[in-house]
Amino acid sequence: MLSVAGPMGRFLGLILLFPIWSYAACFYLWNDGGHETVNVLRARKDAEIRKAYKTIAGLQAQLYNMRQQKATAAASRANR
Repeated sequence: MLSVAGPMGRFLGLILLFPIWSYAACFYLWNDGGHETVNVLRARKDAEIRKAYKTIAGLQAQLYNMRQQKATAAASRANR
């Protein structure tokens, strides 16, 4: 682990690597082995997709209303 030979080098190497092990283990256990993280990301992506569909549907409704208003205005001009 370290270039220092002997038990002191091994001891220092374990101390230096322990935080990496502990953080990795806590992250793994906290996130249910990583599955919860995947589920959270998937749910967030699905929510963004639903939001985008709602936005698209809203824009389509606005466009439809604008076309209806334009057609109504043209019809009223033609009837004068």
